[in-house]
Amino acid sequence: MYWLNLISILLGLIALALPSYFLIKKKVTHRYCHLAVFFSMAWTVFSVFLQAFYTRQLVQLTDWSALLDTQGVVVLISGVLILLILFVNGLVLFNYHRTVLVNDSLS
Repeated sequence: MYWLNLISILLGLIALALPSYFLIKKKVTHRYCHLAVFFSMAWTVFSVFLQAFYTRQLVQLTDWSALLDTQGVVVLISGVLILLILFVNGLVLFNYHRTVLVNDSLS
């Protein structure tokens, strides 16, 4: 059952890394920005779903002590992940559309 947490963490890191690549690039004119933002959001949703599934598994096993120990951190980390993803993806889309508008006005 621990593998659910490992996959959730891995998906969360991938969801942060994918749009971050477009922030690191100096000139964001790549047309796959929207696709990267979409997959970043999808992997975030799947990561949070895996945490909910892990909680369901603990309830079915009636492992109340594990639930009490982990739920505060799970909620905090999931909320931070969602806020970071929204912020980073918003920056990527803002930079992309700003670059596209500047390039269109120059041509």
